[in-house]
Amino acid sequence: MTPYLLTCLSPQRSLLAGAALLALLAAAPASAVRANLPATAADAAAALPVTSNFTKVTVDGASSYVLKLTNTSSAPLKLSVTVVPSVNFHGSLKTTTLPDRVVEAGDTWAIEDLHAQDKVSVAADGFAKLDLVVP
Repeated sequence: MTPYLLTCLSPQRSLLAGAALLALLAAAPASAVRANLPATAADAAAALPVTSNFTKVTVDGASSYVLKLTNTSSAPLKLSVTVVPSVNFHGSLKTTTLPDRVVEAGDTWAIEDLHAQDKVSVAADGFAKLDLVVP
């Protein structure tokens, strides 16, 4: 099916208008992608220098998970952690923000009482945020 506008033009103008339309459509996504990329590699935040490990624990028949965050850098890190529970109960908070903690180089912070499919977000100034999901 030929668009109405192109049928009203001469064959040469119709071909030229169609080519111009295709050029505009092809250029739009490329410019939109370029707008979302950092200008240089220096503009992109570095990965957060921590390792993460989930461990399932059972206490008195109830299961939960512990997240261990280990600082792999040579400097202390001030970490901020936010937990979004997978299941919300009426009257409970939808998001829990833990108090910031400074984790010394090589030390580990254990975050307890997590449940399957909880979402954990770890942040530190100058680094990209680390988003995790409890298995």
